[in-house]
Amino acid sequence: MYQKLSILCLCLLLLCNCGPGADRTLKNEEIPADVQAEIKSRNEQLLDALLQDNTAGIKALASDSLLAGWNPETEAALHNLHRVVHAKTHRVLDAFLVRAGPGTGQTLHGASGDEAYSLDLIPLSRESYVSVLLLPDGAHEVLLRLVYGRYDDVWKLNSLNFAYYAFAGKNAIHFYTKARKAYEQGYLLNAFNNVNVSAMLLNTDASAPLIRFEKEKEILAFRDQMLAEMKATYKMPLELENIPTRPRIFQLSTDMFADDFYPSVSYRSSVPTGDSLALRAEYEQLRRETKNIFRGIDKDNAYILFKAFNEVPGGQGSTKNYVFADTLN
Repeated sequence: MYQKLSILCLCLLLLCNCGPGADRTLKNEEIPADVQAEIKSRNEQLLDALLQDNTAGIKALASDSLLAGWNPETEAALHNLHRVVHAKTHRVLDAFLVRAGPGTGQTLHGASGDEAYSLDLIPLSRESYVSVLLLPDGAHEVLLRLVYGRYDDVWKLNSLNFAYYAFAGKNAIHFYTKARKAYEQGYLLNAFNNVNVSAMLLNTDASAPLIRFEKEKEILAFRDQMLAEMKATYKMPLELENIPTRPRIFQLSTDMFADDFYPSVSYRSSVPTGDSLALRAEYEQLRRETKNIFRGIDKDNAYILFKAFNEVPGGQGSTKNYVFADTLN
């Protein structure tokens, strides 16, 4: 008799846990088709409003909670997002339907393999829907995280956040993979530059990153390692004594150029930046010399940028400089 009651209780418990009101998270195709369709419609309305820079249209989709915190900073952020939304074209990275009590912290897991990530959610309603969208911005992609709450059977927008997800089709994991490969090849500068872009895309400086790749700690540790090795290998400023004008390299970095990131060499020149002919003559010698000093700088890069300064930048304001782009074959 006891055994039968135990089995009966277990069955009832399983039924209770699997009911429509039970705490659980559904992901992507697990989400009922009618709910997916409702959210797709909401997303289309939102993107249409962003395209038109129509904040009133976004407010019409918002929950009371979002409206209560609406302020000039919200308006400014939406105007900024409007500038990078050029069409309603997008792709869904992941979607989550969360059934959990309001205020119950949830950690959701998306993607898989090297690109696996997590995101944190504190639901404001009994049911929440998280859309993780990727919007094209030219050669780049912007991640848009939308959180909806269900109120009286109507889905309303609880939060909207965005950040760059990929540059030139490469996200943080892709840049990290490039960095590792460059390091294995002995190309320290390339490894340093690529892992820096990877770390930038992680957006760890934000108070609450939109997503966290599982490899985040590994990437940041490798970035710190590359920084230490760069400092130990290349002492700055570096004076090029083989060049008659003796330019002094004071910074190595990576800069956006032609929709991607490439090595940038900043140097102090004794040649006036207004004398373009003399500067070019110096640059021609400099570009040859740097390829000998910085192993691999001309590998896996379409360009190298050279920035000539007469004074090392410091303090506020910009310092006049002359930029050369070395096109590599």
